[in-house]
Amino acid sequence: MKNAYNFLVLTALLILSADVKAQFEAGQSFVSGDFSTNINRFQYIDSQPTQGVFNYNIGVSWGQFTQANRSSGWELSHALSTQKSTYLPPNIPSLQQVSFGGSRFIEFYKPLSEKFALYLSPSIGLTYILQNNVNQQNTEGSYYVNQTNTLILGASLRAGIAWRITPKWALYGNFASTNPINISGGVSNTKHYNVNTPVGAPVESKGSAFGYNFTPNLNTGSIGLGFRYFYTRNQSNL
Repeated sequence: MKNAYNFLVLTALLILSADVKAQFEAGQSFVSGDFSTNINRFQYIDSQPTQGVFNYNIGVSWGQFTQANRSSGWELSHALSTQKSTYLPPNIPSLQQVSFGGSRFIEFYKPLSEKFALYLSPSIGLTYILQNNVNQQNTEGSYYVNQTNTLILGASLRAGIAWRITPKWALYGNFASTNPINISGGVSNTKHYNVNTPVGAPVESKGSAFGYNFTPNLNTGSIGLGFRYFYTRNQSNL
């Protein structure tokens, strides 16, 4: 954590120091995206129950350099996770989690050479998460599903290095990040299966929650890599 904090501070000081030749000119636009998926099927030895898990993550960002070595843009993200198990009652939802997010970011660059540059990127975003948690009760064969709907407003700060491989392509490496502000609010709905009301419907209970975090949470120890494509257009609408 200390190394991540030092890297963020060092990056900020370098960017605020004397200018060098710009790598990124005003008017350049860019777009980048990522997609990952995972499909797994599990079967217990000498047993019939099976479990299937499927999830994916999608992200896309775009923006434009409004000044030399300074850009702004937008980022959208979406994730989905499902699980299907033969040992669970068929009426229990297979959806585990789905999320949608959007953020506005600004990037500040400090060129180190003709190919490499440090960058610092503050952003603010909004994320919606629906999550289903399946749990077994003490009574055998009785389950309950706790569904939560959460809306999160947060601010973050990322730092890393950009490698301009060609005039059209660059490789980005994110080495440190912090989330100093995180405010969330949501509602929960719990359904108890096999514990029915007189009309046969699952027993339900509802609640709400609100949370906030103003303590910086530093993340380090992992490297996020991604490619970005650059192009030029005549006007700016960002």
